[in-house]
Amino acid sequence: AQELAAAVLSYLSADGGKNIERIMSAGGVRPLIALLSASESPQAQSSASAVLSDMTRTSRAIQMAVAKENAIEPLVALLATDNALEARSAAAGAVWSLAKDNPDTQTALAEAIPPLVRLLDEADAEAQRKAAGALASLAIGSEANQNAAVTAGGIGALVTLLGEGSSTAVHA
Repeated sequence: AQELAAAVLSYLSADGGKNIERIMSAGGVRPLIALLSASESPQAQSSASAVLSDMTRTSRAIQMAVAKENAIEPLVALLATDNALEARSAAAGAVWSLAKDNPDTQTALAEAIPPLVRLLDEADAEAQRKAAGALASLAIGSEANQNAAVTAGGIGALVTLLGEGSSTAVHA
């Protein structure tokens, strides 16, 4: 039931606006965050990450509200696992949205950099796109995160992606 509920919420949140407000008002943030670590279902984890991504993409206030509900640690932990690629890719998408244009969340999400760099090595264009977008969101305006990306091997991994001819655009 949790897997299906998370999937339906991900469809609703993809439409943005009022549905995101409704999910927030219904207290949906905390149970979505709990699914990131409590669920053994990669689909539930992926759907929960997708909803969090949709929510945090809309405003800094929502980014901060999600961060205050302790979303950062389970997102980073999910990225660092050997869980299904779909779940790790969706977590990268959530990190991308959570860090975008927000120095506070950029700093708090710095530990996501090494697993994001590893995600660039996956043979999946969508996972690579989300990992690159998350790295961009973390690095823009943050010298510390830029240095962490370099230390984690990010430049080499990104240069390798250049040679793969992927046509998937990333806009941080």
